[in-house]
Amino acid sequence: MPVGGAFSLPVVPHIEILSAETSDAAALPSLADWLRHDPDVRRQVLVTERNPGPVIDLLLGEVEAIDVVLQAYAQWRRSRWDSPAVTVRVRGVPVRLFGCGPEFAVWISALLVAEVPTGPRYR
Repeated sequence: MPVGGAFSLPVVPHIEILSAETSDAAALPSLADWLRHDPDVRRQVLVTERNPGPVIDLLLGEVEAIDVVLQAYAQWRRSRWDSPAVTVRVRGVPVRLFGCGPEFAVWISALLVAEVPTGPRYR
């Protein structure tokens, strides 16, 4: 245990899906259900829905799991007539997803692993 009895827990990569750009109120619950039933996502990501919401919480087993989440999102998006973009929040930063290109994976991964300032000034 570190000096002073303080310890820190490991940081679990976490993403929130906040909204879908569609008039369909069932879009986010539909996406959550799609993600929960995708076998690759299920192996690497804990998917929960927050109430009141709708907000989808994703706890990633590792940062690289973002790739399978984006692939599943792309499949869900293609399965819908309205192909909605979604807004996710990664460490407080909103990101609008309208596809699953490699640029989204790079951007989200960078946000997940970025150093967070610490110390009295940032508390």
